[in-house]
Amino acid sequence: MRLQEVQTKTMDTFAILNCLKADSLDTKRDTGLGHGYMVRAIVQGLPVVAVGGERAADTRVQAFVDGLHWFHRRFAAKGKLRFVLGSTDDIQRNNSPPLEATLPMRRSRRLRGKLTSPVHSVSDHAAVLDAIAVLHQQASKHQSLQVEVDLNPDAQLLLPDYPADFRRLIGWNRALMRCAEEKPPPAMQALSEAVGENLLCWFHDPAGGPWVGRMLGLRVCTTKGPDAPILFHLGSDDNWARNLQARQRFRQIIGEAKVSLAPQDVEQASNIFQKLADERQNPDSPLASMAPANRLEAQILNGSRTIHVDSGPLQPVQGATSFHLPTLWSPEAPHHNLDLLLRQGNVPWAVEVDVPFGGLAKTVRRAMRDAVLHRFFIQNAEALFPFFEHIGLNPASCVAAVAIPAPDLRQPSIRSLFRELLGVARDLDVKLMVLPPDMLA
Repeated sequence: MRLQEVQTKTMDTFAILNCLKADSLDTKRDTGLGHGYMVRAIVQGLPVVAVGGERAADTRVQAFVDGLHWFHRRFAAKGKLRFVLGSTDDIQRNNSPPLEATLPMRRSRRLRGKLTSPVHSVSDHAAVLDAIAVLHQQASKHQSLQVEVDLNPDAQLLLPDYPADFRRLIGWNRALMRCAEEKPPPAMQALSEAVGENLLCWFHDPAGGPWVGRMLGLRVCTTKGPDAPILFHLGSDDNWARNLQARQRFRQIIGEAKVSLAPQDVEQASNIFQKLADERQNPDSPLASMAPANRLEAQILNGSRTIHVDSGPLQPVQGATSFHLPTLWSPEAPHHNLDLLLRQGNVPWAVEVDVPFGGLAKTVRRAMRDAVLHRFFIQNAEALFPFFEHIGLNPASCVAAVAIPAPDLRQPSIRSLFRELLGVARDLDVKLMVLPPDMLA
């Protein structure tokens, strides 16, 4: 997707505010919704959501889904929504004069000072436009939406193209074929068998990264292969306090160990992994509560947990080697990994799994965005069609889904919020699946 016309003006948040001439700004605080970074306004009777070009690429893409939720909350998704994206081409405002504006996320507070925005590349802006084009194509089937770049109402968006001869994806297809047929190196298999195959699982990165060792979903190490050292490092968690406690415990277990998959190191490596497995299964250990979404993903992949939908259970896509499917949201962007590739017959399901921390709405909106973009890639990346055909899947029929633990719907505010999120999910054609409590036990 590209703009059909060359834009002559770049816009950050302050420039958008100065140009909108809004009838009113939405300054209401919606605690926990995460709408504060966006400009939300009424202009000539129409609701407007805008995001400045100085924001990170991920934030600018997310603003589309966040704005759609605001449209549901404030206007019951009735009427027309304008989405304004500030461009980032040639933004260099570090030496600009002091600016002053009243932002909707700051009630009765004036912001003064120098705007120190990062300088974004043209390809970064193109990647944002690609992702927003995909989201807009889906949501516009259900809502009246107008996307404007730098307040240009005539901007035309084109969907990203992934041709069959895309060399980057051809390499991924070969790597995925190997994952389907070839098992991990024998030394890795031996370690998994010693610790427990449902506990320690080795993931291959089809996009070219190292092997990743995961203990019930939690990343604990990487290695480049049987002859390379094992590098122990812990995956991250949204809860910073839990992160800190777990990292301290992890360092106590690992110490100064330097091991590889070579025969002389197997016993020492096995002892370390066994200690990590014990900690991961001990409810009193900080490692046990780390990355609950990754734990659930691991349990679904190893078959100890199953997601059921109206048409029956979803099964993991099984290969000889575990992998996360890499996807591109734009030919211009780095790859992202899909949480779970599941199947029902020959229908692939692109499933994002999340356990909310820091806000139900923010977590679900981000997962819905990811699922939509993963689905579009699967349906359109022709270079990967041989892999899907090889494992008996029809990529054109891919379903996008989000799986979350059941929220507490006894609270009226949560019930209302969940209805809004269901509305956004319908707009984006995403299945919002609520998991029973025993799935997280």
